[in-house]
Amino acid sequence: MRRLLGMIALVAQFGAGSAWSQDRMVTLVRSTLACTSWAAWRESVQASLTPTGARMSRHCPIRIAAGSRVIVVDDDAGHGAAEVRRGGQTWFVDGDKLK
Repeated sequence: MRRLLGMIALVAQFGAGSAWSQDRMVTLVRSTLACTSWAAWRESVQASLTPTGARMSRHCPIRIAAGSRVIVVDDDAGHGAAEVRRGGQTWFVDGDKLK
């Protein structure tokens, strides 16, 4: 029982500590679509390579303007994505558009 409580305390300590240590405020260099998941962000990036380009959808419902301030949760969410927080919600955006 004591070992289990020790493991729970260890997980809680590292889980809470890592979330706070990575968060930082940054400014967007260029406007970007904000997507609700990494998969939606990836589809948006692939669509941006077509002649019609990427468009807003239910999975990427907002465009964050250049110069806006966001909180970076994870600046390397995978393959160029960054996980940011804005307006109380978590979004996936292009990592190269962060300053």
